[in-house]
Amino acid sequence: MSESTARSVIAIVGASGTLGAYIFYQLKHSPYDFEIRTLSRKLTPPKGGDKQNHCQVDFNNVKQLEEALKGCNFLVNCMGTEGAYHAAKVNLVHAAAAVGVFGYITSDFGVDYNFPGKHFDHPCWHEKRDHIEYSKKQGLRTIAIFPGLFQEAPFGAFGPWHGFDPETRTFVVAGTGHEPITTSSKLDIGSAVARICHLVLSTEDTKDKPPTQPLAGKDYIRIASHSITPYEVIKVIHAHGETENKTSGDDRSKDWKVDALTTEEMRAKFQSTMKLVVMDDVARAALGPEFDIEFANEIAGRVFRAMGDGSLHFKTNDNELLNPGQKYWKWRSVSNFERDTIPKALF
Repeated sequence: MSESTARSVIAIVGASGTLGAYIFYQLKHSPYDFEIRTLSRKLTPPKGGDKQNHCQVDFNNVKQLEEALKGCNFLVNCMGTEGAYHAAKVNLVHAAAAVGVFGYITSDFGVDYNFPGKHFDHPCWHEKRDHIEYSKKQGLRTIAIFPGLFQEAPFGAFGPWHGFDPETRTFVVAGTGHEPITTSSKLDIGSAVARICHLVLSTEDTKDKPPTQPLAGKDYIRIASHSITPYEVIKVIHAHGETENKTSGDDRSKDWKVDALTTEEMRAKFQSTMKLVVMDDVARAALGPEFDIEFANEIAGRVFRAMGDGSLHFKTNDNELLNPGQKYWKWRSVSNFERDTIPKALF
């Protein structure tokens, strides 16, 4: 920022998505007085947005993207994975670099694919890592955020794609069931994005850099709202029931159990018959017609394995770096299953 008093402009792509809506909401309600600019293929702004700060763009048109990003300090990418997704990301990077955008948060928001082991050795995650290095080479201050699995639906930690089966009331785990799984509320992810934008712009993008730059040199940031074992999840369900209305007579929460697959033979047998991704109406609306179910099943299967052996436990994380002593917000936990895992009303 050329002047310390200038208002920072944050551009966000995908502000109407299943995660982007939460990040957009938290950016708008952060204490940092950001001006938020939304970029979308759609003519109308996202819910909670306004026409004045909305740009309809063609992600194949770099010059158009440059016009949309002029004057922005940070670009937050919450773009979905449909269509020419990879090319669109590269075009955004080129446009942002061309007009002097300082910071860039990539569209990662998931597992820490830098964790050693075979689970994340896949072209899907190789591409993400390569994209980070590429955007850095273009001059953007690039950061990827790893929140683990989402607490809230849709596509959260607790669904058939991760072994959590409401039909049989069974949490199937590729392990003992005692390994913690890191989950993050989408609202906490939004708070973290706002905090990261503020810290980077106020300590790294200034004429007179302060002696302390908390995020300097960090390309990857891990956050964890709540790390919880499958057995602890079941205890939460037992304690609070499946419905808030306990008098309805259909509460079968006590039937929930953990099925721990403790041998490789058990895990392989289960995965061979398990349909990990179920395309219901909500999923189709969110993902679009070009969504690749077979690819999603492969990725979900790898995540299912990682959930069971501790590869998704972010014991070491950056919570205190961003939010020391929970000074800026309170991390959300899964303490009432139905309340904490349903989508939240935002705008």
